[in-house]
Amino acid sequence: MVDNTWGELSAHDAAYIYFTGAATESTVLSCMVIAATDGRPLAVTADEVRDYITPRLKASDMFVARLVRLPGDIGTPYWTRQAQLNLDDHITVHNAGMTWSSAQQTLSSIADAPVLTDRPLWSLDVLPDVVDHPDNSGVVTVVAVRLHHAAIDGMSMAAVMSAICNEKIPTKTIHHLFPARERPWITHLVRAGVRLPLTWIRFLFALGHTVVSRPRAHSVALKHWPATRFNTGFTGPRATTMYEMKLDEVRAMKRRVPGATVNTVLLSVIGDAATRYLAEHDERPQTLSALAPMSTRAINNGREAPTSGSNQFTPLVIDLSINEPDPVRRLRLITESSNQEKNRAAQLTASDTAPLLEVAPAALLRMLGWLTRRQASSHARRPPPTRATANIIVSNVYNPNPSQTIFGHPIIKGFGIQPLTPLSTLAHAASNRDDTISISITADRSVMPDLDRYRQLLHATYTDHRAALQGVDDHHTATQPEPAHNTSA
Repeated sequence: MVDNTWGELSAHDAAYIYFTGAATESTVLSCMVIAATDGRPLAVTADEVRDYITPRLKASDMFVARLVRLPGDIGTPYWTRQAQLNLDDHITVHNAGMTWSSAQQTLSSIADAPVLTDRPLWSLDVLPDVVDHPDNSGVVTVVAVRLHHAAIDGMSMAAVMSAICNEKIPTKTIHHLFPARERPWITHLVRAGVRLPLTWIRFLFALGHTVVSRPRAHSVALKHWPATRFNTGFTGPRATTMYEMKLDEVRAMKRRVPGATVNTVLLSVIGDAATRYLAEHDERPQTLSALAPMSTRAINNGREAPTSGSNQFTPLVIDLSINEPDPVRRLRLITESSNQEKNRAAQLTASDTAPLLEVAPAALLRMLGWLTRRQASSHARRPPPTRATANIIVSNVYNPNPSQTIFGHPIIKGFGIQPLTPLSTLAHAASNRDDTISISITADRSVMPDLDRYRQLLHATYTDHRAALQGVDDHHTATQPEPAHNTSA
């Protein structure tokens, strides 16, 4: 059980340290494209970046927080303030004049670079004056911020990035990791030793409760789904592309089905695209599901629960109803599955008995993480799995104040490289900017080498849904896939 008065990681947060053997599974690379209005080079310098970012680091403790692990992991790690922050360890301004193709490869390398835990878990890379960007005739500059999920979740990340990418300098910290009073290392060690028996007793009690109550649970999350190419383990590297939808069109679609949301429309469109892609590769599963994180802040009336840590979300596993050909009926079924999962998650979150992950002792998490990594590393020597916990990942973070500028220049595009795990190697992250929904698609290039083809299929399914759900006869556009753009990193 995390205690924010001690700066400890919750077990949920610590899992990103223990279960992840590489940055692929634990880091997010948030990328912003900026450009001068006249297309001229911006010629961003390292001094300019340092001068801009230094006063804005106040927005979050994670920019100065270093992780400390206890001997034998007898307790969860905790955050301590870095004595002296060396910005040269975190900021890199690359050579100007890359082609867009070279910039894509560089971004993939940044995203998958090893995580160094002897310093705060973030980096900022600037790729100045990139040429050949598919959506801009002039040169653009790409700003990439890499963050670690042990320190922050999607909603907090959106808020912090909005504070950084703003002409106004933040006057207060909006994302906290440190306790009001920090304690020395020896105090943390003694406290963890004293609490160790209680930690195991609490975990065993939660385990017993789970075993007893599980037979009574009826949830789509407890099903197993047929494994696809997206569920056979990660080989790498990560690749990314982006697809945009008009927010007013998506809202019009959801109004066709009572109770539908922007989320469920996205799930229907994406599920259809994934199904078509699998069919083109001779895979025709009878069912597919999406893992969709749901913030538990809504359950706590928007307030951060004092024991929930940095990652305040719970996973939903939603049936994508891929055997229903009619988009209207499919959206209705997905909405029902989503509501069922939300109710289940709300009941679990409000329960007096904490989920197992939230009360697992640190040493157990470390052992399970080692076993998971060992199993994942040997996937090539084992028969491919036949069942999956969930097939793809779809997340949606609504930000009422999206990032607008950085270094004094407007942000014209935004995309990200998401974490991928052996459980699923196709992830979608939706975010809003003005009247547009941007979907960043991250995939394991070894299982989706033709990411631009998937983007074309997403365009086709989007126009099919628009025709069916808005009553607009634009089916002819759905049969003509969007022209391929070299947008995948």
